[in-house]
Amino acid sequence: MQCKHPIRPSPVPTPEATEREARGAIAAALWVDSLSFGVLFGTVGAFGLVAGYTTGFNPGWLVFALLGSTVFGGGYGFLVGQIVGLTLAVIATYVPRRSRTRVLRTAIPFVGLLVSVVPVILFVGHITAQVARFTAFDAALTLTGSALIYRRYRRLVARWERVIEAHRVH
Repeated sequence: MQCKHPIRPSPVPTPEATEREARGAIAAALWVDSLSFGVLFGTVGAFGLVAGYTTGFNPGWLVFALLGSTVFGGGYGFLVGQIVGLTLAVIATYVPRRSRTRVLRTAIPFVGLLVSVVPVILFVGHITAQVARFTAFDAALTLTGSALIYRRYRRLVARWERVIEAHRVH
């Protein structure tokens, strides 16, 4: 029995097609990395917040507070990761290749701090010593996540440049 639709071999990828594929893969990776680091560092930040406000030792309250902080911090980190990741994906997709690295190097920490730290300050409305400590802790976590995302971006770019160069040789 013969198939009505024979399988055709895929065409040999061109460097331009590979460049489009690389751009899409890098944008998706930036989005996923922003989500994962957002959830991770949001949860860590919420744990830090709970640990800073917990006085005395009541095991029941501590377990309840840590579980609540995980949900709240992970949710807040997920929201921050969504906004930052989608912004970085748009930048990685539409900014020209030559200036993409410079733009992302600046945009990753800027967008991260803008989305994660500024709402905390606006929500509280006034700066106290505790809010300043938490904001500094939040900024440190955001900058750590930004550095990890940028490092991953540079590795992905190097890998995809080798693939594109290999297609140019053939």
